[in-house]
Amino acid sequence: MTHRHLPPKYQLRLRRVLGATYATMAAGGLAVLIFPPRTVEGALGLGLTVVWACMVLAGGGIGLWATITDRWRVERWSTWLAIGGATIYAGFLFAATA
Repeated sequence: MTHRHLPPKYQLRLRRVLGATYATMAAGGLAVLIFPPRTVEGALGLGLTVVWACMVLAGGGIGLWATITDRWRVERWSTWLAIGGATIYAGFLFAATA
């Protein structure tokens, strides 16, 4: 998102927060690809686990790049990737604990 409507010090703070959030999402997706959780992989299967991990990794990585380079149009679409992957994971957790 564009931050130009904010005062400069708030622009920097917001970019840092967004960058940290996207970096955390990318790191989480990468961790799942390297060390897939057995409970999730067993229930969803390896294919779907890889799909949602790649969605989170791509969404976080592209969002981080877009935040750093101030490409807010790209950032809007990367957010949906990250949300989609996180929704699949959250849906599994909800179904597994219900």
